[in-house]
Formats: sequence, C-alpha cells, structure tokens
Amino acid sequence: MTRRATEPTTPLGKALRALRNDRDLSGPAAATAAGISQSMLSRYEIGSRVPTAHTVRTLCRIYKAPAEERRRLSRSPPRQPRAASTLLQCASVAGGICKSG
Repeated sequence: MTRRATEPTTPLGKALRALRNDRDLSGPAAATAAGISQSMLSRYEIGSRVPTAHTVRTLCRIYKAPAEERRRLSRSPPRQPRAASTLLQCASVAGGICKSG
C-alpha cells in the first residue's frame, strides 16, 4: 500500500493533525490563527518540516490541547543548522565533493 503524501509520517505530525481534527478546524483556519501558511502547516503535519517549539506551543494553544500534551509536544527534537544539513548532503553526494555557488 502506498502512503499518500498528505498522511502524517511522524509522531509530532500525527499528534498535531489529531488535535486539529479534534477541534474540527480546517487547515487554512488553523494556519491563519497561528500566523503561518496553510502549506507550512501541512508540511509540519506530514513531517517534511519540523516546527519550532514556539510554533508547536502556538498550535497547541489554538487547539486547546491539555497542558500535559502541550509540554510533551513542545519537546520537539533540535533542528539541525542549515549549514550542517548541507554538509551532510554534500558528504553523501559525489564521494564527499561539494561545489557551491
């Protein structure tokens, strides 16, 4: 079975989608309330982007998540700096040779 691109793939994404659905909020309505784009909210929910702890707290407040759930979800994994992410990608491409610019 092939997974649809809009299905949550991470525990955080699944939890955020479930909280939003529990409140019967549409993606566009939740995104507007959080001050983010609807496509970014979708990326957070499907796991292709990792929201900051601040964004998670904002979404949990909008979704009226219980305090314990807010604390649990706000402990998201640290984000890799963009330079480190690029370096890791370069190391795996062309035998570790990376050309930029």
